[in-house]
Amino acid sequence: MLIPGIWSNATPRSRSDLTNQVVDLYGLVGDTELETVALRFLDDAVDDMNTHLWEFNKIMETGVVMTANQSWVALSAPFYREVAAFVVNTSDGASWPHLAFLPWIEFQRLYGVPNEQGPPQVYSYFNTHREGKIYLAPRPDTSTAANATLTLEYYRRIPRVSDEDPLQVPREIEQLLIYGAQKRMAMHLVGASNPDVAALQALETLALDNLRGVDKRSPDERLRFRLVDRVQSNRSLPRNYFVIKL
Repeated sequence: MLIPGIWSNATPRSRSDLTNQVVDLYGLVGDTELETVALRFLDDAVDDMNTHLWEFNKIMETGVVMTANQSWVALSAPFYREVAAFVVNTSDGASWPHLAFLPWIEFQRLYGVPNEQGPPQVYSYFNTHREGKIYLAPRPDTSTAANATLTLEYYRRIPRVSDEDPLQVPREIEQLLIYGAQKRMAMHLVGASNPDVAALQALETLALDNLRGVDKRSPDERLRFRLVDRVQSNRSLPRNYFVIKL
């Protein structure tokens, strides 16, 4: 189960609604060729947004099933950066201590593939953007897989508009994406030196600044760049040792 972040989310607009907003900049709604171009520009605006770390993109994924003797679990959302992971006992709902996070090279050095079986204590990832996987060590044994699930908290990437319809983001994000795509559309239709481009750039910048301000004042600001359970020094970390930071 995916639990959304702290931002409330009004009913999102559909992909066609967003593309129509972009194409309507010059009253060209209904031009299918430009609608295709507008969708590409919206995706470009999403890519720009994904260069930032946003609190509204923090989600919790609960009830993740582990497979006995399998060293990885698949995530349900596009991953950006880890926050926390822990095992939950399904019989009483009790949470075990948080798993320690290790960078992939340290994870491989200490545990390798395959690693021994037992209750997971450490997690890592190789390339979640392509794989969408979190790796566990030790590998879940039969008892753990049968009697517990995994809870993961992480920052996700904003999906591209072409990949998710409707796009599940706060309404404030939709407007920012529209400004970014309209700016690109103006450059495409009337040239980069046209005053429309500068005006739309100013609107995009203002919307981005406002969004940053709201995002930084979120209740989770304390975790913004201080991620839970990040191991500060891994050189001396012995096999099967995990760190709990209070």
